[in-house]
Amino acid sequence: MNSKKYPAIQKSDFLVIGSGIAGLYTALELSKLGEVEIVTKENIAESNSHYAQGGIAAVCSVFDSFELHIDDTLKAGAGLCRREAVEHMVKEGPERIKDLLEIGCNFDRQAGELDLTKEGAHSRRRILHAGGDATGREISQSLVDQVLSSEKITVRENTFMIDLIKREFEEKEALIKGALLVEESADEQLIILADAVIIAAGGCGQLYRNTSNPKVTTGDGIAAAYRAGAEIMDMEFMQFHPTILYNPEGSRFLISESVRGEGGLLLNAEGERFMERYHELAELAPRDIVSRAITAEIKNSSAPCVYLDMRHQDKNYLKERFPTIYQELVEEGFAMESDLIPVIPAAHYLMGGIKTDLNGLSSLKGLYCCGEAACTGAHGANRLASNSLLEALVFAKRICEYLKEKKRAAEKDGEESYDFALDFIKKRKKEYYPIDDLEAAELSELKSELKKMMEKFAGIKREQTGLKELKQWLKEKSHYLEEELSKEIFSKTSWELKNLFQTAELLTESALIREESRGAHYRSDYPESRKQWAKKHIIHSREAEARIDVIK
Repeated sequence: MNSKKYPAIQKSDFLVIGSGIAGLYTALELSKLGEVEIVTKENIAESNSHYAQGGIAAVCSVFDSFELHIDDTLKAGAGLCRREAVEHMVKEGPERIKDLLEIGCNFDRQAGELDLTKEGAHSRRRILHAGGDATGREISQSLVDQVLSSEKITVRENTFMIDLIKREFEEKEALIKGALLVEESADEQLIILADAVIIAAGGCGQLYRNTSNPKVTTGDGIAAAYRAGAEIMDMEFMQFHPTILYNPEGSRFLISESVRGEGGLLLNAEGERFMERYHELAELAPRDIVSRAITAEIKNSSAPCVYLDMRHQDKNYLKERFPTIYQELVEEGFAMESDLIPVIPAAHYLMGGIKTDLNGLSSLKGLYCCGEAACTGAHGANRLASNSLLEALVFAKRICEYLKEKKRAAEKDGEESYDFALDFIKKRKKEYYPIDDLEAAELSELKSELKKMMEKFAGIKREQTGLKELKQWLKEKSHYLEEELSKEIFSKTSWELKNLFQTAELLTESALIREESRGAHYRSDYPESRKQWAKKHIIHSREAEARIDVIK
């Protein structure tokens, strides 16, 4: 335990929270403007985007067009996309691909040309991939190499963000100036102040028992921004990926949509292909439709899963095109060329998050956001496959360009006092301690219970009675967590759980308010989309009741 009365205070030009592709690319671009600190709660390579298999969508072919990509994105977004955000993402995407190529990212090629594939709800082949099915890893590693070689960037691994630090003023708008952190290796608190704070800390997939997300995705950035007063939008829209391996006794991992893009078929327990009954695009329908169809087929059978069939494909082709998936399946006892692969849907990607403008600026001055933690409006109610990495790069770049112009126009206020940061600490009663075994067991049990409740009442299928029961349960358990487990102390484990509960409450409240089905949000008591909800977004703020805004 740190014996100092107050945490050490350090200053940087820019503070980036998160080391996924959004955070790494942001830091690399900002290093051209000044000193950058990257904070990541695990090692620098551990992120959701590191595990992205499918690829990154961009218009890179004469057979494709911006208009087609925009149209595909808007259709998948089910009437909630912010068109201007979609246009920026699509039209600026090819330039971001060039950025990746320039730093050495090796995308797969055929006869010297970029090898483009097709995924669900895309009308053209526009998905770039690397290492067959290891796109996220290739892009992440290319960025990590650049970041670690930069003298302008300091990387703080195993460092957890507790809260954002806000500077209040009497006669002008409050300003986010930094963050309170814990360095786990030293069990010490640390304050880093910066001219701009950029949250790129990912989503909250760990809310669910079945998820494709790694353990680090606990909604930390979203929850911290909410506590600081930022607006949070579209939290009801959690995308469920249709196919993770169903393997009760072993590992469960994502099986990329690109497998279905390359001819994979979905079969029910009777061995029948069923997706043609649900959508004209069959296996390549939008993810929300495929996930609900799989859920319905499971419910109507005695089997706990459906099956992905690639037995009509050549073994050598499968090994070359999907080397990571192929090997992982072999390790779990499955051969893609001869076995039916058991699959189920799982929580995959949060379309909602910290509400931002087209330059990544949140509703709080000084706080920016990109990647899955952000809600730019580009994905609407349902993200189009392989648009996530594209959006992360495009809006990271837009943040950096905005800050570049802002820095040029900035007026110097003279040397800044740190008194506001010390005042922030004085108001806090909690200090950092490692938790004991008993408390760890309690937290683990509560986290498991949370996952089960979210899966049951706020999963693929929702309805009012269940959501109300979940809302009450979350309220009671949040109070318990706050009062019983964190009276005068806190730990990373308890703080992560607090963040999960905070994001769960926002998601549940939004799901209750939206009395319709749209995109990834399905209400069995309101099974159709309703005109009165078109273009309407639910926005939460700690300072006020949830409101409904029209954002075009």
